Amino acid sequence: MKAFVIVKDMGLKFFVLLAFIVLNSVIVVAENTNEDVREREVLTTLEQRMQERITINASDLPIDMVIRQLAEQADVDLIKSPAVIGNVTATLTDVPLEEALKNILRAHGFDYVTDKNMIG
Repeated sequence: MKAFVIVKDMGLKFFVLLAFIVLNSVIVVAENTNEDVREREVLTTLEQRMQERITINASDLPIDMVIRQLAEQADVDLIKSPAVIGNVTATLTDVPLEEALKNILRAHGFDYVTDKNMIG
């Protein structure tokens, strides 16, 4: 009977140890998930602003003036390269900033890059 009690106690210790390991693993996974969410929140503001709907009517206007107006409507920070030149003729009504910016720049052979808080 004494041998059975020893095995029973060892089994109980094993299950307690296993439960401890599992709980610690779950806590670590939960902490990593929270860190990922915090990292995504940094980008969320700019991503939301890139979906802001804008309207513009440009007839042979300098591209820097047009993209500045787009940035102002969506309240985003934008840095334009001096290499981005040309005139824009476009009528855009209630389109996402991302789509407008992409199409205007690509029509002139350019593209943009988003950072955490600004467009360049």
